[in-house]
Amino acid sequence: MRTLHRFFFIGLAVFPLLISGPITKPALAAVPAVEKNALVDLYNATGGTNWTNNDGWKNYSSTDPCDRNWYGVTCTSANDHVIRIELRSNNLTGIIPASIGNLTQLQDLDLYENNLTGNIPSSIGNLVNLQYIQFYHNNLTGVIPESLGNLSQLQYLDLASNNLSGPIPASFKNLLQIQDIRLSRNHIVGPIPSFIGNLTQLEIIHLRTNNLCGRVPATLTNLIHLLDGSGLNLGQNHLITQVDSTLAAFIAQKSSAFGNWTTSQDSHSCFSWPMFLPAIINH
Repeated sequence: MRTLHRFFFIGLAVFPLLISGPITKPALAAVPAVEKNALVDLYNATGGTNWTNNDGWKNYSSTDPCDRNWYGVTCTSANDHVIRIELRSNNLTGIIPASIGNLTQLQDLDLYENNLTGNIPSSIGNLVNLQYIQFYHNNLTGVIPESLGNLSQLQYLDLASNNLSGPIPASFKNLLQIQDIRLSRNHIVGPIPSFIGNLTQLEIIHLRTNNLCGRVPATLTNLIHLLDGSGLNLGQNHLITQVDSTLAAFIAQKSSAFGNWTTSQDSHSCFSWPMFLPAIINH
């Protein structure tokens, strides 16, 4: 009899659940409007209708970037923030809009090998969670924004093969987590700043084929793990060959990293930005 009573009470407990229908999971949060609008701005500013793959994006007015899996967009597990954009080799043409700086939870931004033009917007400095920036092989112009120095979590920065000018930003001294800097094949001017030697997480620094000048800072000897590998490339610049003795010994062993230096140079011929500006304009 006790067994029958037990089943009777269990039945009473389950019955309301049966008549109320299936249990539904709570809806995932939607991406904030400011983040979706930033993605839409990117789509419109870079010829999104002509992208190689614009799945999801082309229906942006009626879909959520995370819920409908927009191509190249990754969100948090709760679908409440955009944390990654990967649109490499996807036929993006045009400019990077300033509103990209509203994606404040973004960790990775990969726009590798497209046809982007114009300046890198200073608003990227708002993306304090960024760890990875990949802008290799575009047609970006202007100076590298000082605001990149705000990105204290940044580990990887590739701006190589663009048309960037100006000096290496002084604010880069704040990039204490940076492991890889690639600025080769641009029009960067001025000396290599001595603070580079204080970026002790660096494993790769490629500055090849620019207009860098002056002496190679002796502080580079602080980066032993970099000097012992193949991570240092300063060739095709206008650097003075008279260097610190430790660097000189390294150069003798790793000459390919320093190829085609100017053999001698007047120390007064390396000016700081913006004194290079007239020469660049008239070039």
